[in-house]
Amino acid sequence: MHAQRKLGVIMPSLADPLDYQLVEGIFDVAKPLGYDVFIYTGIYNSHIDLQQDNYIRGLENIYRLPAKQDLDGVLFAADLFHNQPVLDEIYRELMQSNIPCLVLGEALLPFENIQPRQQESMYHITKHMIEVHGCKKIYCITGMEGNDASEERLAGYRQAMCEAGLPIPENGILYGYFWKDVPEQIGQQIATGLLPRSDAVVCASDIMAAALCHSLQENGIAVPDEIKVTGYDGGWDAWLHQPRITTVEGRDRQYGADAVLMLHEMITGTAYGFAEQKQTLRFGESCGCDPTKIAHTSPSAVDAYFRARVRNQALKRTFLASDLFAQTGGAASLNDWVTKIDRVGHVLQNWRWLDVCLCEDWCMDFEHPEQFRQTGFSDTMLLALSKRHGVNAKDQFVFDTHEILPALREPHEPMLVLITSLHAMDRSSAIWQVHTANPKMWSLTNTTPIGVMPQLTVCTSSSRRCTVGIAVTGWPFFLPMIRKRACITSVVWQSISMIFCTAVPKSAKHLCSSP
Repeated sequence: MHAQRKLGVIMPSLADPLDYQLVEGIFDVAKPLGYDVFIYTGIYNSHIDLQQDNYIRGLENIYRLPAKQDLDGVLFAADLFHNQPVLDEIYRELMQSNIPCLVLGEALLPFENIQPRQQESMYHITKHMIEVHGCKKIYCITGMEGNDASEERLAGYRQAMCEAGLPIPENGILYGYFWKDVPEQIGQQIATGLLPRSDAVVCASDIMAAALCHSLQENGIAVPDEIKVTGYDGGWDAWLHQPRITTVEGRDRQYGADAVLMLHEMITGTAYGFAEQKQTLRFGESCGCDPTKIAHTSPSAVDAYFRARVRNQALKRTFLASDLFAQTGGAASLNDWVTKIDRVGHVLQNWRWLDVCLCEDWCMDFEHPEQFRQTGFSDTMLLALSKRHGVNAKDQFVFDTHEILPALREPHEPMLVLITSLHAMDRSSAIWQVHTANPKMWSLTNTTPIGVMPQLTVCTSSSRRCTVGIAVTGWPFFLPMIRKRACITSVVWQSISMIFCTAVPKSAKHLCSSP
């Protein structure tokens, strides 16, 4: 099936495994509906109370791009952003466009809004504790009072207790703010008798469940022999804890799938209802089950995580051995820089094609050196390099920015495209893209390192002529190195504006992995 429509997704980062599950759910449904999916992300989910510098602002400039591109609809993951001014800026950009928009989590009128389904799964995990393990006295630690996710998960617990005819214990509903501090205190209170001991505690997040288990164990209470514990989210906090924590997984995958169907109805008028993707219970030892006897629980997942970490280290050595930073950071001209990118492109693993594109006004205006692009993107782009394995395609021509990439003109299967910022100091951002046909490799148990999704930023060095450089990394631990490099090098040009780096992996399994 050829792609017929374009769907944009605005989200702050792709770092947590749950972020990848959200994208997987989106693409699972969007692909058969004929959508190319474009993920616009700034890599770094900034906080307003932390330092804001040119580097962070350059990354966040990417959120100005969707309004300039030919998209049929946008999913705005507003509930994932930490920085309210960034949220407000994205909201203003979307309000000025005519693109149909569905907001995830937040209520931002006049846009439609969608919330994840959570009550049913919390009901089932509580019911499991009652019916399978015979628990009668069960506490619930949820998030923040009044928070939608907290209250919906709490409602699932209440429903299961009510159906079983069990009273909710006095002080049995506790608010843990989705973090470690309160569950740790609860463990101490149970151990000292300040809080009566229960048969089980169902927690509304894996982080809280892991913290509670650790606190109970530290204070001499065995899990699950004396108190049984469950979590929610299906993240690595549940897998890596000993005992492994019984949890709910698939919320974000289901959430993304539901969002696509709702947005598709807004675009086409065709109603599909809820997606087929389901949340499931993933059993560990913390509830008293034997996970080795449960078919859909894979004991090899933890091994896969550590294999991926080892492979990350090997890929890091490849990047360092290639001297990528030095080779691309000292170019004397644009042509020289493009040539260097062509030569070192093989360092990016498992790709099929790579494009580098610049805003037309990237170069310095010698008559007005004080004027340069700081935000936004030009209406036209220069395809500076179009690299393929073994041969390079036609390049050095201008195309309209709203096209996203010239390659999209040709008939193609629906693809997933990751777009993020590429910039130099306070000069305007560039973007790079990674294409794939299948995001299944973003599952928690995949062994392929995240390193093949490189994070890029432009660096420069002093020269009398316009000097271009590029730093490439595929691992989160390289990001501080890039930030330092981008901040300390002197900029002698005036505007680069925009760069596309497009990497198409040979297999979707190569794109992502464990965190």
